[in-house]
Amino acid sequence: MDSTIILIVLALFGVLAIFVWSLQSFLQQLRGLFDELPAFFASFHRARRAMRDQSNQASRPSRTAPPASEEAPQLPAQSAHPPAPTPEEDNF
Repeated sequence: MDSTIILIVLALFGVLAIFVWSLQSFLQQLRGLFDELPAFFASFHRARRAMRDQSNQASRPSRTAPPASEEAPQLPAQSAHPPAPTPEEDNF
């Protein structure tokens, strides 16, 4: 009778250990899911906003380009700084 009680106690603690281990693993997975939720919702909102903007652009009439004769001449881009002096110049 003593050995039966010992085996039952060991079996119960074995089942309890497996249950606690599986509960811990489940809670870790749940914590990982909760950590990913803000990034998921941010991505969802970005995608929804992009789809909405895309549909708004498709519904707007497109601007036609003006004829080539009416276009302003393109000037070369000018930098904010003057060109660097070269050794041949007087103010080097």
